[in-house]
Amino acid sequence: MEDINIGVGVTFPLNVTNNSGKSGVYPVDGDIRLITDNLVSILQYTIGQRVRQEDFGNRLVSIIEEPNNLVLDRAVYTYLRLAINKYEPRITVRDIHTVKNGNIVNIVITYNLISNGSEHSLGLSYNTN
Repeated sequence: MEDINIGVGVTFPLNVTNNSGKSGVYPVDGDIRLITDNLVSILQYTIGQRVRQEDFGNRLVSIIEEPNNLVLDRAVYTYLRLAINKYEPRITVRDIHTVKNGNIVNIVITYNLISNGSEHSLGLSYNTN
């Protein structure tokens, strides 16, 4: 479903498509993948890692190997909430759930689009090795 409040941009991986008989990478308009891709980028970049946008990303690397307890869960929630609120104004975070299983940390973010209130979720896994 297209939502004009989401914006226009490219999604990743880049897809070569045809438009008026010409092949190329064309921006998508109002696609939820634009938000999903941005959230994935926020989760995968550590602060200081991105060139010329050094404050983009999150601080999970500093806590991800801590014991699996309420303190880790709260720290992950806080760090991700700060990063998402700063770089993804098109959503409202409803919940961030963390489960650590051995060396794998699973994070599920549940959020609503501000434009229409629809609920979505995104899950990512971090390997602490």
